[in-house]
Amino acid sequence: QAKQENLTRTLPFTGNIVGEEQVNVHPIEETGRLIRYLVKEGDRVSKGSAIALVDRSIEGMEFKPARIISPISGVVGILYLDKGAMVSPQVPVAMVVDLDRVKVEIQVVERDMSKVRVGQSAKVRADAYPDTTFAGELVRLSPVMDPLSKTVKGEIVIDNPRSLLRPGGFARVDLVIEERKQVLVVPDRAILEQAGKQVLFLQEGDRAREVEVETGISQGGRTE
Repeated sequence: QAKQENLTRTLPFTGNIVGEEQVNVHPIEETGRLIRYLVKEGDRVSKGSAIALVDRSIEGMEFKPARIISPISGVVGILYLDKGAMVSPQVPVAMVVDLDRVKVEIQVVERDMSKVRVGQSAKVRADAYPDTTFAGELVRLSPVMDPLSKTVKGEIVIDNPRSLLRPGGFARVDLVIEERKQVLVVPDRAILEQAGKQVLFLQEGDRAREVEVETGISQGGRTE
């Protein structure tokens, strides 16, 4: 049977999930030894809140412990140091990630560049939730191409209100590059190639009539 349906054409990508905002927290000026953390991994923190205390005292001089501040609101992902470890502006103390929105970074090969543009929707699946599809959007495309891989980096952002998608996880992406609404669709197997033409056969009573057709996009064994 011929039916009217919605069809989409997609390009597949893979990538790693990262926080849209994800920072390693460094002390700004403080140098000393870590007294203790004020948070645990998995704790939510606010921008400007203290996450650790540092002993800045040196021989013969005692200072008030310095606080290391989170520059963003989010969740504490990693605490890098042990109590008593040396702290300096070059040493990250913790990672803080905003899990409300995450992103997947993809690499677009040169031959597909003409099909990809900012604003296209995406269907994202993660190995941790194989039966769930998350809605995303391509929000950035790098203006330059990597000269070695001949690819352009793109970023797909996904709303993550329940924090199901975790940074560091693996994601599969279907980027929607064309969408057709309520078009006439038949099963792929109904369309035949004959003498350079695409044809199908219409049932008319006890006879079959050959009809030449022009096809559009295909999806899941169905063709426009």
